[in-house]
Amino acid sequence: MALERESIDEISESDRHSQETTGHAPTTLQEGGIFPEYDKALGTRNTCVAGLLFSFAVSITCISLAPWAFRGRRAFLAQSGGYTVDKQGERTFFLASASQELVKLAVNICIAISTDCMGYIHATSFRWALQREGRLEFNSNLRLLASTRGCASSRWSMNLVSAFLLMSCYASSGQLFLSANASQQGFVINGIALTALGIGIFGQASIAALSLVNSHGLTPTWSSNPLNTVLVLLQHGAIEHRPGRRMHSVRSRNAPSGPQLPKARQPSLRQSYAHVRHVTRFLWALFVIILIWGVVILDVSLLRHSGSMSREISFYGSGVPALQRNLTALLIIITFQAGITLGLHAAEMMVNISRDESAWRWVARPTGAKASYGAFGSIKAAVLSWQAMLLLAMKAVAHWLFGIAIGVKDGQMVMNWQGILPLSGVMLMLALFATYLTRSTSKGPQPAAFGHLQTLADLIDAWPERVDQRIWWGDKESCVRRDGESSGKEIRHTGTSVEKLKPIRMGSWYAG
Repeated sequence: MALERESIDEISESDRHSQETTGHAPTTLQEGGIFPEYDKALGTRNTCVAGLLFSFAVSITCISLAPWAFRGRRAFLAQSGGYTVDKQGERTFFLASASQELVKLAVNICIAISTDCMGYIHATSFRWALQREGRLEFNSNLRLLASTRGCASSRWSMNLVSAFLLMSCYASSGQLFLSANASQQGFVINGIALTALGIGIFGQASIAALSLVNSHGLTPTWSSNPLNTVLVLLQHGAIEHRPGRRMHSVRSRNAPSGPQLPKARQPSLRQSYAHVRHVTRFLWALFVIILIWGVVILDVSLLRHSGSMSREISFYGSGVPALQRNLTALLIIITFQAGITLGLHAAEMMVNISRDESAWRWVARPTGAKASYGAFGSIKAAVLSWQAMLLLAMKAVAHWLFGIAIGVKDGQMVMNWQGILPLSGVMLMLALFATYLTRSTSKGPQPAAFGHLQTLADLIDAWPERVDQRIWWGDKESCVRRDGESSGKEIRHTGTSVEKLKPIRMGSWYAG
């Protein structure tokens, strides 16, 4: 059953005031059981809003500086520093080539952080839009390659615009500085790229702002914790706990209820979520294509051009105006970069699903787990996640290397194997990383859920009084006789508790 607008609007004004001051929603009674207050994660929301405002400021700054970067009224004398103005009015600055690349890398890191912040807003809005339509199955979803019918910010058309804007940001970041002389000491600030970067960030920030407006009063929580999401759905009656399935993993989500023998190893993400196979295949294909591209450019450069480090492919003459030249080049680079951007986005979904599974598996550890990350916990959880940080680094480095691999120089498109081959190495790491996430299996009898919300609702049968208290999963030492059997086999019970539980007995039948 979908989480309807009325189910949230029914919260009284006093309860709304309590949510704003405490960060929790009121306790709800369902079928005689009291659920704890779920975490609204208002600190996470406020941090995302701050990041959104910062993105707006950066975008407006880029757009405002673009005319200054492209046209200069006076020529400045440049000795060891400063800048001058070339014949087409472009300001030429002087900085060592290594320093230029470090600046480009820093810009890509900032773009990755900014787009991740806006992406979190879009993903949260998308999650609850899917729930209102009754189509939410997993806590994490591929937001740019799926759509909703009722939420304007998550329709197919808007997702295509968002994907194009994301590609524009990364493509323009690699073209912000164009070499102005053979020594590579001078560079031109590309006014077209600066404008495209500003428009790209502004467009994504506008879509994120639209997501905030569309989801106002309809987003129960901003936490990314799958346990907290399940708690929200249970409180509003969107899903319910189904008895007899406390040993059923997500892979057997469509199997009939009944006792199960615990398994020593759980199914992988690939076995539980068939769609991720397409993602890994796409990433491996992308690596092969980039590797072949790099080998071809290397062969042409070294064997046919007397050891030249790059091959220049001319698509315009030297007399083409800078505005037309840089705009056309940027559009071509966006086209080339589409596969990398979409591949990294798809890998992001697998990272999020892996983190969802980690949040659930903490319940069976000696320390137990909380159903909430806390006010700022989603941000902290992402920072402390090696998967999320590795993907963030690969995003920045991949787009930075792409800026080296293909660019514009003196009216020509330049393909540099020194950028393409390292880029293929990064894509190999990404493909291996994605393959590891999809094929790795967890040891122990705790059923795998991978953020599947109904499976988690079935596995968790007891909640703490407060969401910041810990729960544990294990053997509950409650035994019943199997009906209709003379052998007297016992069926043990497993589930969750606010107290530490004993380990599962391998070889015993479990139900719940």
